[in-house]
Amino acid sequence: MAKKKVVKKTTITEETIITDEKTQIVCILDTSASMSSIIEEARGGFNKFLRDQKELPDEATITIIVFDNLYELIYDNIDIKKAKELTSQ
Repeated sequence: MAKKKVVKKTTITEETIITDEKTQIVCILDTSASMSSIIEEARGGFNKFLRDQKELPDEATITIIVFDNLYELIYDNIDIKKAKELTSQ
C-alpha cells in the first residue's frame, strides 16, 4: 500500500506590524573573588557597552544583577537612558 503525503496549508488573513517594541537587556555580572584580577576591565567593558547602547535610537530597558556569594539587583527593567555606569562601590 502506497503512503499518502499530507500537505497542510496555512493562509495568512491578517498582518499586524508591531512598532513599539523595546529591546530588553539583561546583564549578570560576576564580582566574586575569582574576578578580582580583571574586575576593573570587566566593569570598564560593561560601562562602554552601556554608553554604546544609550546612543542607539531604539528604546531599550535594562536589568543588571551582580553577584559574588550573594546577588544584588542593581536595576530591574528600567529605561536604559536612566541607567548609570557601574562603579567600584
